[in-house]
Amino acid sequence: MSKRKGGSDIRQFFGQPQKRKKSKEREGERECEHGDRTGRVCAGDMEVSEKEANIDVKRERERENVSMATGQGECVLVTWRWTVRTPAIRSVLKQYESVLMALEEMASCSSSETSAKANGLHGTFLKGNTVLGLLMAEDLMGDLECLNISLQLRKQTVSGMLEAVDHVKTSMQDKRTEEHFDVLFSKATAVATKLDLQPIQMPHVRKPTKRCTGQAAAHIHPDAQSLYRVQFYNALDTVNTQFIERFEQAGFHKLQQLENVLLHGDMDKVVEEYPELNSRLLQVQLAMFGANYTYETSSDVASIIREMVPEVRGLFGQVEALVRLLLVVPASSAEVERSFSALRRLKTWLRSSMSQTRLNNVAICHVHQKKLDRLDLEGICQSFISANDKRKKAFGSFA
Repeated sequence: MSKRKGGSDIRQFFGQPQKRKKSKEREGERECEHGDRTGRVCAGDMEVSEKEANIDVKRERERENVSMATGQGECVLVTWRWTVRTPAIRSVLKQYESVLMALEEMASCSSSETSAKANGLHGTFLKGNTVLGLLMAEDLMGDLECLNISLQLRKQTVSGMLEAVDHVKTSMQDKRTEEHFDVLFSKATAVATKLDLQPIQMPHVRKPTKRCTGQAAAHIHPDAQSLYRVQFYNALDTVNTQFIERFEQAGFHKLQQLENVLLHGDMDKVVEEYPELNSRLLQVQLAMFGANYTYETSSDVASIIREMVPEVRGLFGQVEALVRLLLVVPASSAEVERSFSALRRLKTWLRSSMSQTRLNNVAICHVHQKKLDRLDLEGICQSFISANDKRKKAFGSFA
């Protein structure tokens, strides 16, 4: 395992790289069977051919072409992030005509594989159904993205989180009306008419077998508007179901009660379920703690207790026990997900030619960007050049 000098292996923080499975029957050199890839795997190491190494270079050039055609940088939907960025959807809707022009140009000028994909996307974007789908996604994801951003704040309470979820649920329920969907459908129809796109149509209706329907006639929607209204309602119902499954669990309510005991001093029967807590002594200590300190969240209380001297900390033994109970509740952290996303951004086409040691160093630089900005670059360059005479002749001196 490669380690960075003076520090631990970055894989402790970002996870172990996925190991390639080996087969006893195919030891040694073997071909990679992934489309146009021509690299070979020798004893578990991948040798990247020139053609494979240039694939992502071509993609970067195609992205530059899209940027030149649209007048703005490409707005990418990053699938591994917590949220789907609604500004990306709005950007596509705002520059729909430019996107069509860029795809048409890429379909005629790019390589065979890219042109085929661009041609397929161009055909999809020529349909009014695509505009309607983007408008529906923007309408749903806007509220959900605001909720996700709120839930990822460092200072958060369970009560505040559940209240925020209730607000979003109410907003979603208000959208489950015919009037609201008719507005979206009218916008999509107007865009399709303005850009001369194909009108919004129903997909091909597949008649179910009699074995499934019996003697009853199969239900067929009279028009596209009624069909997509039902699908929009299904999406709203799915969101509401996920809210119920995730935020209306019994454990959440118990956690909320414990937090209210800590933050507001409201003694509840839930305290009696924990033998390590003495309700009468806890009430006395909470009153004394609230009279001497100001706090809003359980994290604030934990920070205050952590900075106490042992003699003062001993006064609030029951408060500390309650904080420990709240801190050991299993929960996922958005910061961990962002750490994985940072490593994913580094795993570009350069990763194929990057050793583990270099990945460690690059990841450290990427995570600690502010410290990196404060470094003396001229001094680092001079140290690099002074290593040997060949570098001195090639680069000169920075001193």
